[in-house]
Amino acid sequence: MSRSTFDVEAALREDGWIRGLASGLLRDGSDADDALQEARLALLRSPPPRLEDPRPWLARVALNFLRKRRREEVRRRHRERRGAQPEALRASPLEAIERVEVRRQVLEAVLALEEPYRSTLVQRYFEEMSARDADRGSRISCGNADAAAVASPARACSSGPSGHIVRTMRLALPSRLACAAGRLWNDPRRRVQVLAAVLAVVCSVLLVRGLRQSGVFREGRRNDIAAYHSAAKAVLAGDLAPAYAADPPYQYPPTLAVIVAPMGLLPYRAAAAVWVVGNLALLVLAFRWADRALGPLVQGADKVLGLLLAYRMFDSDFANGNANTLVLSILVAGFAVAGGGRPLWGGLLCGLSAGLKVYPLLLLPWMLARRRWRMASGFAIGLAAGGIVLPAFVLGPAPFARAYEKFYEGILGPMNAAGEAYSTGAPGGYEAGQSLRALLHRLLRPIDATAHDDAIAAVNLADLPKGAVDGVYVGLAAVIVAALLWAFRGRSTAWNGPEIGAALAAMALLGPLSRKAHFVVLFPAAAAGFAAVRAGWEGRRKTVWLRTSLWTAAFALTTLTAPGVVTRDVATKLLAYCPLAIASAMLIVLCAAGQRDRNGVGDPQRRMDGRLTAEEAE
Repeated sequence: MSRSTFDVEAALREDGWIRGLASGLLRDGSDADDALQEARLALLRSPPPRLEDPRPWLARVALNFLRKRRREEVRRRHRERRGAQPEALRASPLEAIERVEVRRQVLEAVLALEEPYRSTLVQRYFEEMSARDADRGSRISCGNADAAAVASPARACSSGPSGHIVRTMRLALPSRLACAAGRLWNDPRRRVQVLAAVLAVVCSVLLVRGLRQSGVFREGRRNDIAAYHSAAKAVLAGDLAPAYAADPPYQYPPTLAVIVAPMGLLPYRAAAAVWVVGNLALLVLAFRWADRALGPLVQGADKVLGLLLAYRMFDSDFANGNANTLVLSILVAGFAVAGGGRPLWGGLLCGLSAGLKVYPLLLLPWMLARRRWRMASGFAIGLAAGGIVLPAFVLGPAPFARAYEKFYEGILGPMNAAGEAYSTGAPGGYEAGQSLRALLHRLLRPIDATAHDDAIAAVNLADLPKGAVDGVYVGLAAVIVAALLWAFRGRSTAWNGPEIGAALAAMALLGPLSRKAHFVVLFPAAAAGFAAVRAGWEGRRKTVWLRTSLWTAAFALTTLTAPGVVTRDVATKLLAYCPLAIASAMLIVLCAAGQRDRNGVGDPQRRMDGRLTAEEAE
C-alpha cells in the first residue's frame, strides 16, 4: 500500500494523545513535548506502510524515545557520580585566611554605617535578636536597615573583597563614575573582561607599531630586524663576522644569529613580519607564564597594571626591533619551571637567555648568593650550551671565534678600562643607556647627556674622571646588591614574586649596557610591586601611602617619556636623567616591602598566629 493509505495530516492533527501518554509516564512536560515532536518527525519522514490505524505505531515510537532518554539520563548520572571528586574536609590555610579577611571586611562595613542602621543590624544579626525585638529599640525596621546597607551607592561601591581599590577610585574619581567603577571592579567576570580588553588593546598597538617601524607596511624603513636578517644570511653563508660591520651592524652575541638563521631564507619584509608577530606571541605567553612564576599572590589586575607600567619599554622594543621581549619570555619561563619544582631546567632556560644578551648574566651571582645551587648549575649549563656549544657547532670553531671577537670589540671592548676604546668613547663623551652607570656618568662628568640632537646638553653636578665614576658605580652597585640580599635574607630554595621582580629590576638597573628597551624586564617587578601596594591597602599598613606613591611615581617616570604624552624635547630632557633607572629603584623597594609582607614582618597578627609563611599559604 502506498503512503496515501491513511491521511498523514489527519494523524498529525489528532496526536495530542501522545503527549498525554508521555506525561503520564514521565510527569515531565518538557520530555513529553520532546516525545511528541519525535513521533511527529518519524511520521513525516517514514510513515508506516499498509497500516489502517497509526496510533499503535506512534505509541511505540514515543515509548522507544522515552526509554532512550531514560537510559541516557541514567548513564549521565552514573558518569557524574563516578567522576565527582569528594570535597576537601579541611580548607587550606590560604582559604581560611581569605574567609577571615571577608569576615573582617563585613564587620568594618557594618561598623561604618550611620545610626540607627548600625545598631539595628548588630542587634539583628550579631546578637541574634528577632526582627521584632531589634525594631523595638530603634527608629527603623530591620528591613529598612538591610535596604539602606545594600542600596546606598557609596556603601555598595566600597564593599567586597576589592574595597580598598574601590575606595581609592572614590578619592580620585567623581562619585557616580567611582560608583560605576566600583561595581565593575567587584564583578569578577566583568573585571576579567576589562583586563582582557586592555591586554588586547596593548597587543594591537604594539603589533601595528612593530610592523610599521620595521618597514612591513612601507618599503625603505629599517630597524634592528634588518641587522638580524643580514646576520641570518651570514650564518647560512658560514661566516657571521662580516655582519658586525654591515649597515645596520649586528650587535648581539652569535647565539641570537644562529637562532634566527631561518629568517635568512625569507625576504626582508616577510622576515620582519614573522619577527614582530613572534615577539607578540612571546609577550602573551610571558603574561600567562607570570602566574606560575610570580605565584598566586600576584593577581591578574597586578599583571595588567605591570604591563601598562612597562608599556613604554615594550613600545621601544617593538619599534626598534630589539630582542628584549624574547629574553623576558625565556626568563619568565625559566622562573615558572623552577617554581614548578625543576630548578635545574629553570636555570638552564635563564642561562640560555644570557647567551642571547649579556645582561641576564647578573642573575648568576644572585643565585649563588642565595645558595640556589641547582638553578645556578642549570644556568651555567644553559650559558655554555647556548652561548658556546650551539654557535660553535653551527658556524664551526674558527668562524665562531672570529664572530665573538667582533662582538667583543664592538660591544664589550669599550667597557674594558684597560682597552683603547675605553678612553676614546663616543662623541661628546655620551654614555648610552638608562642604567645606574649611565646616570652616574651624566651626573658626575661634563659629558653630553642626550643623543637625540646635535647640541651637547650637560646635566653634571661634578667633574670626575671616567675611571673614578666607574669606581663609584661599582661601589654603589655592591651596596645595592648587599641591601637586596639583606632584604631577602634567609635560606629559601623557592622563588617568589617579590624576589623575582627585585632580581630582574636590579638586573636592568645595574647592567652597564641597559638601554631603554632592556627595561621590559620591569614587567614582573611592576606586577609584584602593585601586589605589595594592594597588600598594604588590605592590611591597613602604615606604609600604604608610601607604597602607593612609589608605584605611582614609577608609573609616571616610565610613561612621561612615551610618544604623544610629552613633546620630543621634553622627553629628551627627561631621558637625560635616566628616569627608568630611578623607576627600577622604586620598584625594587616595593618588592622588598612585598617580601616583608610574605615573611610577616611588622604584622602583629601574623606573629601571634605563628608567622604563617608564604610556602605554607601556597
